[in-house]
Amino acid sequence: MTEQSGPNIAGNERLCPECGKAVRQAAVVCVHCSVPLTPVTSVAAGASARSGTGLEPNIAAALSYLLTWVTGIIFLVVEKDDDYVRFHAKRSIAFGVAAVAVWIGLSIFFAVMAFLPIIGSFVVGLLATLVWFAFGIGFLITWIFLIVKAYQGQRYDLPVLGDLVKNLG
Repeated sequence: MTEQSGPNIAGNERLCPECGKAVRQAAVVCVHCSVPLTPVTSVAAGASARSGTGLEPNIAAALSYLLTWVTGIIFLVVEKDDDYVRFHAKRSIAFGVAAVAVWIGLSIFFAVMAFLPIIGSFVVGLLATLVWFAFGIGFLITWIFLIVKAYQGQRYDLPVLGDLVKNLG
């Protein structure tokens, strides 16, 4: 299907072939129906389809996960127009903040458990080691998964965090 412009479409927009609503030329997925769009190599004569960061939207979205909440905030502040990059920047912030919150919670839990006389420090140490290992592996796998999804041009919400971010804006 060819994407065409209509009378109410700005110069930097195109119509989604699935739902027919206006989306940015640089959009990788439709913000209305989440259908993947064919990348447009030029918005106007000589201009490239890049986000406000100067990067391709899928690369900017993937990079927003690089340092979780730090790069998420940077891309959210820098990118004003591309909804796809902003979508992933918000999820990156939520993922990073959640990881830090879990880390703090586990630290407090195992610090308290270490002082309980009923459970030996060896048992607490062994349990803590196993839990930290599982947390680290889980974080790494989820982090790589989110980067790959963003690079592939897909919008993906983590079960609890996605709903939280949608409700916050």
